Amino acid sequence: MLASLVAELRQSLSLLHKQDIQTAAQALPASPIAVGDDCAAIPDGDGYLLLAAEGMSPQFLETDPWFAGWSAVMVNLSDVAAMGGRAIAVVDTIWSKSSQETGEIWAGMQAAAQAYNVPIVGGHTNCHSPYNALSVAILGRATHLITSFNAQPGDRLLMVADFQGKPHATYAFWDAATTADPVRLRSHLSILPYVAETGLCDAGKDISMGGIVGTLLMLLEPPAVGRCWISIEFPAHPRCRWSGGW
Repeated sequence: MLASLVAELRQSLSLLHKQDIQTAAQALPASPIAVGDDCAAIPDGDGYLLLAAEGMSPQFLETDPWFAGWSAVMVNLSDVAAMGGRAIAVVDTIWSKSSQETGEIWAGMQAAAQAYNVPIVGGHTNCHSPYNALSVAILGRATHLITSFNAQPGDRLLMVADFQGKPHATYAFWDAATTADPVRLRSHLSILPYVAETGLCDAGKDISMGGIVGTLLMLLEPPAVGRCWISIEFPAHPRCRWSGGW
């Protein structure tokens, strides 16, 4: 039973997509900016600028363009928050077969931007493409980082998720955002920079398409962690290290 589950997970596209990140790590030259976190953390004054980007699955974009637009903004906001930051603005890149096909995409992106109160300030648009494609990039700022590079063997791991929502009708997504109170959404995201700034947490990873298993594997990648067992415990702890999904 366990062996078959492991074999299935190893062939999961969600995990294979995360392995593709290694191609970037191998191609990029050595840099003082660590590669592998949810955002690039760029030292800036007494804190860090956080820069990240996400691309949407072509199939997702074709079958549910509104939710793909919403998700493109939401996942970037989650990346910034997961590193203890606050979002400043987002930009987008849209390639579409016609201007008419961008309507639902724009509606989803604008709905998310309004719900989270983060502006879309520019980007690139091409409405004469042979296909539809969408990516969104985000800029944020943090004074104290939550970073996977601070993970240490022996850390206590806490998974945080919002269970107020419902499954997506088509995909294996838990939708805790599109119909939620915008004030509650922004309040939830603000918890992450708070725990970073108060010293309650300094290591973590945003739960992404790799799921809990894939995210744990990425959290184990930094050299300081290596190969170790993880014990998942839920009570609060003064030095809690955690992985949060929103």
